[in-house]
Amino acid sequence: MKLIIVDDDSIIRRGLSSYPWEEYGIELVGSAGDGEEGLELIESMRPDLVITDIRMPFMDGLDMIRAAKDRFPDQKMIIMTSFEEFELAKQALELRVFEFVLKPVEKKAMLEIVRKAARELEQERSVRRKVKEAQPLLRQQFLEGLIRGKWKEDDIAAKVSQFELPLGANRFVVILLKADEYKVSDYQARFGKDMLKFSIHNIAEELLNGEGRGVAFDSYEDELVILFSGDESDSELMREAYAFGEKVLRSVETYLKTTVTVGIGSPCGALKDIAGSYADALTAFEFRHIVGPNNVLTANDARPAPAAAPKAVDIGLMNELVLKAKLGLWSDAQPLLQQIERGILNASAVSLQQVRLIALEIAIQVFRHVSEPQEGESGGHTPYGSMDAFYQSVERVDTVKDIFGVLREFVFSVTLFVNEQRNNHQKSVVMKAMEYIESHYYEEGLSLQDVASAVHVSPAYLSVLFKQVKNVNFSDFLLDVRMKKAMELLRKEDLKTYEAGQRVGYPNPQYFSVIFKKYNGVSPKQFKSKQD
Repeated sequence: MKLIIVDDDSIIRRGLSSYPWEEYGIELVGSAGDGEEGLELIESMRPDLVITDIRMPFMDGLDMIRAAKDRFPDQKMIIMTSFEEFELAKQALELRVFEFVLKPVEKKAMLEIVRKAARELEQERSVRRKVKEAQPLLRQQFLEGLIRGKWKEDDIAAKVSQFELPLGANRFVVILLKADEYKVSDYQARFGKDMLKFSIHNIAEELLNGEGRGVAFDSYEDELVILFSGDESDSELMREAYAFGEKVLRSVETYLKTTVTVGIGSPCGALKDIAGSYADALTAFEFRHIVGPNNVLTANDARPAPAAAPKAVDIGLMNELVLKAKLGLWSDAQPLLQQIERGILNASAVSLQQVRLIALEIAIQVFRHVSEPQEGESGGHTPYGSMDAFYQSVERVDTVKDIFGVLREFVFSVTLFVNEQRNNHQKSVVMKAMEYIESHYYEEGLSLQDVASAVHVSPAYLSVLFKQVKNVNFSDFLLDVRMKKAMELLRKEDLKTYEAGQRVGYPNPQYFSVIFKKYNGVSPKQFKSKQD
């Protein structure tokens, strides 16, 4: 945190400048004798905190704050004045000044005010960072919930505005894109499935933005969803959506040398009804194996297929179950399994073989999302068993209850495996972080951000992991390492205390002495003398 002091009284400036700011993590970067000079200093140094008088020549403190707030609205301003005037206090409140204090101010009180301002500023910045970082995820969650009918109309309008989504038209239809299966593709061989999906997404989004027709986003593993919009009639909107789908087909063929299938749902008049259009688009995809790949299919093409899965299974429930298993959430996955089982029991004309196929489909989806085959393996095996063994177990039982009993054991074993993998990963991250600290403790200003970057995780995540795995805060662990190294240096080497401090990341001797005494109960000199 950077601080400047603005006051026309040189004695007050010198007094405030002599405070031990560095002990509170605050760097004094300059001082000024009037408002104009103070404003120039603010613009050049961009401090986080400003202590200023009000009554000053050329430009008073309030005018300086007004000018500074226009460019640096998050700065924390602390006003000192010798005049207890209501009007001044009122103006300070209007300018959202952090603190309005009367001179003289005791040293301890001023230090606490500035430290409190620094804490509040850091909290505000942390909240803003988190909100900004979370925006893409929140946008994705909103769009996912939209196509699954999870939002109320008022919430939808607010979210569309919040994320500035181009969805202000009167009619909507879902367009679904999925890459086709193919045997030979230089593109896939060179870049892999994720890059292929990313490239298809870019093509669709570029075409969509060119027409100003809506939003494209990733859905499940093999799905790209487009919320296509317009003010035309339903029939005209469907023609436009179909034409757009054909443009995507041609562009993918031309630029990626592969093919996709496009599914188009039925049009609707409000975003709250878009889930129905999405469900229709999924239904259209059921006929890809009949008409072949690289086609545009619409909801009107849907007709009962000879081997279609029974309506008893809701695809949304199945997808949600797969997600919960992938996250290792058995307590959330179990009621979903029960709901799917009840749906089958309540459905009519569902054969035993169809129930077996449903269970196998769920297991395959879980398998695909949780454990990809290693290079050189044929696939079909997971760390918790094989798909062949699961299928044989299902074939050996002949009731819905028993089939779902086998499926429950399988999903439970998956969640156990996922949690074990997560725990191992978390321990590995913390171990790497500890090793990095052990080899870089001497660096001045070594921070949580530095260590998190070195082990490739976010600072917030690393902080949580340290507390979970080591039952200690990151800062306390770093302090412990440094103090132990300092004690070792003072015991074994003929170093002055400031030299020992420099070697463990504390170039300021006074700060090192304060920290050392607080940790050990004695000063570095006292500690060293006891070793002699």
